[in-house]
Amino acid sequence: MRVVIGVVCVAVCAGALAAGPLNPPAGPILSTPGPEPRTPISQATTPGDADAQFVINQAGSYYLTGNVTGTSMLSGIRVQTRNVTIDLRGFRVQGTLGSQFGIVGTTNAENMVVRNGQVRFAGADGIFIDAPGAVLDRITVSESRNAGIRVGEGALVRSCTAQENGRAGSGEGIVVGPGSSVIDCLSNRNTNDAGFVIGERSLVMGCMAYENSTAGFEIGAGSALVDCYAHGGRFEGFEFQSACSFNRCWASGNGQAGFAGALSFGGSLIDCTSLGNRKGIEIGDSWSVRGCTVIASEMVGIQAGEAARIESCLVAQNGIPSAQNGVLVGSDSRVDRCIVRSNGGEGIRLGTRSVVTGSSILENGGVGIWVLSLSNVAGNVIASNGTDAMAPARHGIQVFGDDNMIDSNKVSGSQGSGIQIDGGFNFVVRNVSTPDVIVDNGSSNRIGTISSDPVGAGPWDNFNY
Repeated sequence: MRVVIGVVCVAVCAGALAAGPLNPPAGPILSTPGPEPRTPISQATTPGDADAQFVINQAGSYYLTGNVTGTSMLSGIRVQTRNVTIDLRGFRVQGTLGSQFGIVGTTNAENMVVRNGQVRFAGADGIFIDAPGAVLDRITVSESRNAGIRVGEGALVRSCTAQENGRAGSGEGIVVGPGSSVIDCLSNRNTNDAGFVIGERSLVMGCMAYENSTAGFEIGAGSALVDCYAHGGRFEGFEFQSACSFNRCWASGNGQAGFAGALSFGGSLIDCTSLGNRKGIEIGDSWSVRGCTVIASEMVGIQAGEAARIESCLVAQNGIPSAQNGVLVGSDSRVDRCIVRSNGGEGIRLGTRSVVTGSSILENGGVGIWVLSLSNVAGNVIASNGTDAMAPARHGIQVFGDDNMIDSNKVSGSQGSGIQIDGGFNFVVRNVSTPDVIVDNGSSNRIGTISSDPVGAGPWDNFNY
């Protein structure tokens, strides 16, 4: 028994020695939460006037505590000073019959921020900020009488939706001034105007225009668009001015051209797609089009002005049944490494001083390549063109003008001549035509000897077999 008591005593004493101090030091003292650092929007803090239910006159951060229900003849919230942030906190600014703007910023409201909520049924624009530097983030604006969102220069509009605006008057979805950015936004089914109206020198990324009543996007000069989509607009998918760039953009089912800048000068379309629009790509002078796909346009596939560069594009099934061309370019242009197939009219029609190289021109309704003057057509595969029995000409290559170089092309299966020469002073060498023939209807042309066997043939001979 004494042994047991001793063991227990040792265990208890050891535990006591291992224990911490009986009066430990005090831990950190947490401060008591203070008042909300932002200002609630209310009649007590932001009283209205004869034009708006609530008026903000002081810079700072403001927030809604509930929905705002509109009043006839008044705007919901008006900001008339700079550096104001409004957090809608998921609530809605709701207009009513005869009300004005949902949220409006005057010309003094620079750097105004509105985020995280909804504006609906405004009697004018849903959000109108007539000052630079606005930021709109995670806002949905719907059923406004006029535009959904309209902001000035240098704005950032991010993750916003504008839908079914334009109940009367102009009805753009989202309008931004020059030098703005619009990112990850949706503009759909707005009436009486475009989905997006973008000021010059702006950036648009990841945006979609869907079934708006005019164009999907109207774009100012010098702007850049990346990963944008325009579908089902009554007019153009993308309508743009000079010096714009498009990367990985898509236009489908629009009532006019998918990409429309006929009067523009300079710019680029890279890896873009036009599918099932009235026209595919319609551009002015000095444009570069690379890696684009143009399919099933009612009219022409790609139509460009002078000094255009069309490279590595697929242009197919356009101009049916309108007998329109696959590719039509003005003078001083190039078409390189393209596939032009099954278009209703001519495959490629060239202006003067132009070049077609390394391309496949296949099964088009009219002439495969139509050449005017002073051009070079070299190293192409031209097969089975002239499929439309009503086409005015059905040749593989038709040389209509003078002083062209037709070199090293493979021509086969044309419903007319393989190569038809109607002009003069053309140089035609090293082509292979099976079983098509080379027909010289012009004068003073230089056509290499037509041979049937390469054995013993000269270096400039054409071949027909």
